[in-house]
Amino acid sequence: MARRAAAVSPLRRIARYSLTLFSGDAASRVLLFLFTVWVARRVGPTPFGLLTFAQAVLGYLLLVSDGGLATYGVREVSAAGAARRPAWVGITQLRSALALALVVVALAVVALARPAPLTAAVMSAMLALALPLGMLPDWACRGLGRMGLAAGLGVLQSALALGAVLLLVHGPGQLVVVPLARFAAAAVTVVAAFVLLRANPWWGAAAREGRAWLRRQGVARLLRSGAFLLSANAAVLAVNNADALLLKLLKDDQVVGLYGSAYRIIQLPMAAFYALTASALPVLTQLEREGAGARSTVRRLVALAAGGGLLVAVLLWLLRGPVIHLLYGREYAAAGGALGVLAFAIPLDFVVSVKGVSYIARGREKEVLGYVAAAAAANVLANLALIPRFGMMAAAWTTVGTYVLLLGSYVLFLDARRT
Repeated sequence: MARRAAAVSPLRRIARYSLTLFSGDAASRVLLFLFTVWVARRVGPTPFGLLTFAQAVLGYLLLVSDGGLATYGVREVSAAGAARRPAWVGITQLRSALALALVVVALAVVALARPAPLTAAVMSAMLALALPLGMLPDWACRGLGRMGLAAGLGVLQSALALGAVLLLVHGPGQLVVVPLARFAAAAVTVVAAFVLLRANPWWGAAAREGRAWLRRQGVARLLRSGAFLLSANAAVLAVNNADALLLKLLKDDQVVGLYGSAYRIIQLPMAAFYALTASALPVLTQLEREGAGARSTVRRLVALAAGGGLLVAVLLWLLRGPVIHLLYGREYAAAGGALGVLAFAIPLDFVVSVKGVSYIARGREKEVLGYVAAAAAANVLANLALIPRFGMMAAAWTTVGTYVLLLGSYVLFLDARRT
């Protein structure tokens, strides 16, 4: 009985954290999804394709500017004890400096490339968004156990962005307003976050504590520690976003817009499930260090992920046509086929996410990196070979196949060689 109670207790703790984070995160994701639907319907498939491409490039910029420090920081802050505030402030200072430097480089690259004026304006505004997002301490809130605040920041940011586009975006002529609205919303949210956390990373006692913590830890050591997580996250992002970039390269903005409309739908449950994995990381980290209950907790989470994800996938497959028509209109009808295939990436993503978090909690991110990188490389090669002939359907099938490959690698190699 005692063993059973010990095994169930972490699940309850994760469930409590997840419920708090999910309640706000779900609202945030719904608002962001409504933001996407409004923009897609108002600007049309081709301009929406440009936004989808710019968003994909932003994803890589955010990844590099983060340096793997957000995921590493959750683990560091959750185990820092009395040094929690200096730890999250110091990491925030480092992430912000990286974001600023890389945004300047990215804007210079756009200027040197000399794209069409509209493309240059949209790309520049979208890439500048990396700066406020790099300062946002939502990851620190999770490490501190303040899941409600982490979720609330997401809701605030999404609500402000949605309100701005509802007021200002009514056609393709306001395309550049879309990333500017997101920039303003993120900036306001950053200010609110620091006020609510009662710490300013730039001046005052908290800033001095953060700088002192960085000196003690060593910036180089922190960057090395985050490098493996950065590389793993980059490979995951390649699995998720390479198709949009390659569709842009090999096809055109309209195809990117159609495919992006379908992909945004499956991202909604995937992002919602993130509340569970984000909540699980600090709990599983503590269980691993205590040496009790982590494996059984992971098994139960995997079963939950597989069952729930499959249910969502089947429902979405059955309703793929009506869902596309209801959300985006007749212009996007061709996206229904891609959505039917992509739906089955949902349960695979759920299970892969749980397993990935469990490996990170055990400190096995170096091993994870190799398998995720291999899956990402396979994804890119398959897309390059198949997109020219089969278009967005090739991208959809490749996405599902990549998840199958990654999950198989985890089961056959990492699960079979437990440490």
